[in-house]
Amino acid sequence: TSTLHWVCQNLLDGEQREIHIISVALRAPYDIVTEDSISSHVLSNQERDEDDRVLHHLAEKSIEESLKIMSEYDVRKDSIICEVLEPPEGSTQIAESIKQYTEKNDIDLVCMGRRNLSPTSRTFDAWFGLGSVSDWCASHLKSSVLVIPEA
Repeated sequence: TSTLHWVCQNLLDGEQREIHIISVALRAPYDIVTEDSISSHVLSNQERDEDDRVLHHLAEKSIEESLKIMSEYDVRKDSIICEVLEPPEGSTQIAESIKQYTEKNDIDLVCMGRRNLSPTSRTFDAWFGLGSVSDWCASHLKSSVLVIPEA
């Protein structure tokens, strides 16, 4: 939310532009490994569907919070487009989903937050194929990317 406050305070100049707010809803994992078990439990289709609904709801709540913030800055609702993205391949496709959305919608500027991870955390995440979405987007998107560190 600090990213959105920054955008409203520094980029919106009263001139109404089309603003896209996107939130990513990851799909529930197929395998869950518990700490007290060596084996994993494969989610049933019903469990996975329910988890997917919960994750989608959390993404929608994030958009609702963003809309509340935008209303504090008197941004007209009719200039805001909201979208929940659901990467088909899960967390490894978050950045690619953002890229596809920006290209499809001809987005000029992407503003995104960045978690302030330590170098150790970034390295650890990379071992598991979890890179920085903001780093990837800054390198691969055709549009300009503004990365705002979380306060």
